[in-house]
Amino acid sequence: MYKIPPSDLQVDFSVALAEIRTRYLQDALSEAIKSLDIATIDGQLAATAPPKSLSALAGHGLRGELVFPVPALLETNPQLLAYYRLLYGFSQKEFYTSETGVSRFQSMEKKGILTPVNKGELPTLCEAMAPAGDALLDGIGPKRLTRELLDDLTLLTLGPQLRGGANVRKGVAGIIKVFDAIHDIVKGAVIKAEPSRIEIQNAAGRTVLIEFAPDPDIIIREEMVSGDYR
Repeated sequence: MYKIPPSDLQVDFSVALAEIRTRYLQDALSEAIKSLDIATIDGQLAATAPPKSLSALAGHGLRGELVFPVPALLETNPQLLAYYRLLYGFSQKEFYTSETGVSRFQSMEKKGILTPVNKGELPTLCEAMAPAGDALLDGIGPKRLTRELLDDLTLLTLGPQLRGGANVRKGVAGIIKVFDAIHDIVKGAVIKAEPSRIEIQNAAGRTVLIEFAPDPDIIIREEMVSGDYR
């Protein structure tokens, strides 16, 4: 007897994808362009994107901002930074690091927030990202270049991100169940209980803390002397 599980995860992904398209994929990019002067975008593209890449895109009837970010678009919709990150194939962990220097802009993608300081840095950021777009176009080659392919590339990077988020939610739910089970085991010795922390007294009369923690997921500490834990 075959037992194929339901496609609940894919249903969740389809809902998430519909929302993400309006926030920072090509649909969102097109929407942002509508509110801007094309001449402004073209001027900013000319200042940052390689001319040969712009010509290659134009040869397929594609605009430069499909591959290269410009300050005007990121000001209009700061979350579009995620579009270019996904297009270039970078995970959030790879992109927003001290090594790349881009971590300060993560609030643009996550919350749509553009601080005055970051706004002033947008031209430099777009210039720094241009070589990644240029290398992408070189790798794709002129024969395969289409708007649909660029969209597919963003989805290929987005897929693991969505699955990773689903796994985190599943893990958190599992940790809560384990935490509740531990509470049931030690409830006779509980001094104080909070949603993410249980304080008990052990047989030796010492205080023991059971807490949620990033890594490992649950940590148990025994207080040896005041403020000193094992």
